[in-house]
Amino acid sequence: MNRHFWRACDRAAGFSFVELLVTIIIAGIAFAALVPVFVGAAEQSGLDNSRNVASNIAQQQIEKLRVLEYDQVLADAAHLNSETFSSAQFGNEYVYDSGVSVKTYWVDYGVSLFPSTATAGSEDYKQVQVRVSWAPTEADITSRNSVTLRTIIYKQYAGPAILGPPRITSPVLVDMTATDGTEYSCVTSRDMVMEIDVDPNKLATTARVVVGIYSATGELIEELAPEQVVQFGSLNQWRAMWTAPSTVNDGAYVIKAVALSTSRYAGNTASRDFQLELGSPGDVSSLTATPGDGLAQLDWVPPTAADLDHYEIYRSPSSTFGTDPLVGDWTAVGYTDPQSGGDALTNGVAYYYKVVVVDMFGQASTGAVVSVTPEIPVDRTAPYPPSNLLWSAAGKTITLSWTASPGDVDVAPVTGLGDYFLYGSESAAGPFVEVWHGITINTVVTLEDYDETRYFRVTAKDLALNESAPTNTVAATSQSVPRFNLSVNNPLSSDRYVRVHSGSLTGPLVGTSTSWLRVKKRSTNSSNWRQLPVGKYYVEWSTSSSGSSPKNDNFTQLSSALYTFVLY
Repeated sequence: MNRHFWRACDRAAGFSFVELLVTIIIAGIAFAALVPVFVGAAEQSGLDNSRNVASNIAQQQIEKLRVLEYDQVLADAAHLNSETFSSAQFGNEYVYDSGVSVKTYWVDYGVSLFPSTATAGSEDYKQVQVRVSWAPTEADITSRNSVTLRTIIYKQYAGPAILGPPRITSPVLVDMTATDGTEYSCVTSRDMVMEIDVDPNKLATTARVVVGIYSATGELIEELAPEQVVQFGSLNQWRAMWTAPSTVNDGAYVIKAVALSTSRYAGNTASRDFQLELGSPGDVSSLTATPGDGLAQLDWVPPTAADLDHYEIYRSPSSTFGTDPLVGDWTAVGYTDPQSGGDALTNGVAYYYKVVVVDMFGQASTGAVVSVTPEIPVDRTAPYPPSNLLWSAAGKTITLSWTASPGDVDVAPVTGLGDYFLYGSESAAGPFVEVWHGITINTVVTLEDYDETRYFRVTAKDLALNESAPTNTVAATSQSVPRFNLSVNNPLSSDRYVRVHSGSLTGPLVGTSTSWLRVKKRSTNSSNWRQLPVGKYYVEWSTSSSGSSPKNDNFTQLSSALYTFVLY
């Protein structure tokens, strides 16, 4: 009984051989059906892995391209496809070792100029395309077995870099202090020698250095001929020689230099301000004096000195003059004595006048002299007044225009219409001071500051110096100070820490952040120094955030255009 019981239990708990065989056959059929799925998954995984590797290779080559000098990337991409270019960093084959297997990827480069119609050297930028494929051979490459990345390389400072501002080596610079206390380094000869340092690592690809002399307001005075800028030494140094022509007079000027590569690309522009100071300014010319009823009107042609600051006007009963001027800070061309509200001169008595020119350093000319005898004119009737005085502003410059006087009053004798006289004041109530006179029905006046308001009115005088009633009075305001954005470019191979001062090296710091700001290697900061008022700025930079042993250089910006300062 027990024996039959256990046999029955064994049959209930297990499978028969036939049942087991059927189960194995069914499982095999199911597994065979899944094999294509497993194979497809493995193939897709391999495809994804190849695509990832290709993407990484393309990105790696893009980064190598961005480190190249702009003019190393040519419009013909054959150099990038060459195995020997740039220390064999490029070429068409890339062997990838995963640690398990080794696989060859095919790399192809393409370069496009923009605009496409531009010739090499005149384009705005270049687009470089990198295509990486995992095809079995180059002939099998398709869009389905490749990855393509593109990057844009901009032209800015593509040529050899100038290291630091140009140096004036001759004559020896003379330090002088202007009448407002500002110190200047002055060139005291028309013959100048300048030296420019260009990146010595770019000696082989430096074609020449272009040097220009500009006015302080940006007008080109002269671009030096190639034979005036020559290379010397073995470290890519260049010497420029310039003789200021007779048309160039005392004043502020700027040297600007840029190096050109053999591929015609320009590097950064380096500049240096200097003051040309050849001595005392020249005298005025064509000094005349017109007599009137108890007054005298002086007229002259100013000297051509660009650093003219003001005039001193002396009056004396003889040709010998004292040391105290009648007026010591006159800036207009021409003067009427007395000014409005002053004591009249005595008719029939001779007066001597001397006009002295003073430059910005306080140096004075010898002085031009004229004499005149005031007298009662036959014509004592004032002319008709001008009318409709209007104004407009551009920067600090105010342009004024008016409707002409109908003429001298038709009462015998009539002498005829003479000059118009412009008077200005800081207040609508006066006092008004003569700031200009002449025959035109418009003139310009430059105010000292932005957002400055001055009041103006105009009169007319006849040839006997009888003066008309004034026009309407206008309140003219100069424009708000122009602002510009400053970018600081660090082309160096390590980070720099930068800060910017306004006015002088000890002047106030400017920017959203005024501490030592990090500018990463081979990058440009274009966000920290924005909307700065035009003027002179000093840039400091250091290799550490503590600002230890910083370098510094300065620039002057006179417009709202973007200014890029390049560290060196």
